[in-house]
Amino acid sequence: MHLSIALLLAALSLPVLATDAPKTVDGAKPPVSQQKMKERLLRHVEARIKILQDSHACIKAAADMQAIGDCHEQERKSTKALRERARAEMLAPR
Repeated sequence: MHLSIALLLAALSLPVLATDAPKTVDGAKPPVSQQKMKERLLRHVEARIKILQDSHACIKAAADMQAIGDCHEQERKSTKALRERARAEMLAPR
């Protein structure tokens, strides 16, 4: 019994071998690499920045409160469409 405990402790003290990609709970590699996720996130952030820049230009050019409201509504629609595209991209089979 002491031998089995000693072997167990020895096995637990060994360093874990590193792999090139993280593992999921069941031990399989995740379907999307970190680099692809990073690229997708950067595209999403750049799209959000573009929406805000367009909104900024629209508000700057607005002549009255109605025009500002229209700018805000356009920003909301663009943001919602971006969010829906991102959600669809995440759920799409790879």
